[in-house]
Amino acid sequence: MRNDEAKRIADTLGQTQRKTVSKSPLPPPASKGALPGKTGVGRSGAASLPATGAIAGPLVEKDASLRQYHPETNMTTSDGLFVIRVQPIKQVTLTDAKGQKVVMEYAAP
Repeated sequence: MRNDEAKRIADTLGQTQRKTVSKSPLPPPASKGALPGKTGVGRSGAASLPATGAIAGPLVEKDASLRQYHPETNMTTSDGLFVIRVQPIKQVTLTDAKGQKVVMEYAAP
């Protein structure tokens, strides 16, 4: 590096260090007070929806023997000390409050 380049870089760094930052605190925010009370109007979109496709709770499992299971698999604890043999649930058949069948399917872990 040439001498004049080094001097220019040193001068630039010196100017950067000499700049002073204002240390004065920020002004306090203006107080606005509470919002005035007002009446709101709700708009329900439920009246425009079709009456089909909804599940009416509560969901009840009337026959647990209808459950379907994934193949048995080994699951290891996070610390690796234990291995547990499990057969995860694949599908459960439930009945809603209207008597309609609801099938819950679960992915394999």
